[in-house]
Amino acid sequence: MFGNLPLILPFGILPLLLFIAYVVFIRASESSDKHIGSKTRKGTTEFPQEISALWTGKFAEELTFTSDGRAVSFTMRSIFQEHLATPESVKKGLEQALDELRIRQSYTSFEGWLEHCSVLSTQKISDTDHYRITLSLDDDLVKSEAYIGHEISYLGRVRMSNSTTNGARYLGSRPKDNHCVRDVDGRLLITIPRRQHVQGFLDSDKEITMSKNQITRNIRNRLWGRVDVRCLSIDANAYYGQIVVE
Repeated sequence: MFGNLPLILPFGILPLLLFIAYVVFIRASESSDKHIGSKTRKGTTEFPQEISALWTGKFAEELTFTSDGRAVSFTMRSIFQEHLATPESVKKGLEQALDELRIRQSYTSFEGWLEHCSVLSTQKISDTDHYRITLSLDDDLVKSEAYIGHEISYLGRVRMSNSTTNGARYLGSRPKDNHCVRDVDGRLLITIPRRQHVQGFLDSDKEITMSKNQITRNIRNRLWGRVDVRCLSIDANAYYGQIVVE
């Protein structure tokens, strides 16, 4: 059998290794982004912006939504604090992590985000310095027009990483034409271009077209499952919708 290996792999073992890398690192990464609770969705799952920013700084790992989509769970190390066993210590750790992001990545979190953040639970993972944390955000902030505009401006930016080089994490290219405006009838209308950059082969990226369901779902995801999202129309280039806050 092994004597025939050169016939099977005329260019050596490198193509096989590249294929394995694609399956293990890229496909696994893509599939992990699609899980919300116990369900699997088509298209990359987006998280609220501050949670995604914490992931890029390697302060938050293993992001998941709760089954109702109204809270986010993630794993966090006690880097800055002796422990993260109480809501107070978690919020202090988050404050220091956001400060680090401001210094290292020039990222400024949405004003009032931490103050309106509620720690629903924190649990130490046995024999590690990691904690499993579940956060939610107050309705008053989530449903404010300023916060909605903040999240809409980032919609389409997905989590990416340099898996084969320095391990750096970042968000995909920033959308330039996302709009959220209130019309003369008082409706909160949104326009979302459908083009999106996602993780491609190895450390490359690729451009895809987001579906109507993917955009609708990720608007709800980014707004913590607190709003109703209606697609009014869609064409080859953009999604046009309405956000209803009740």
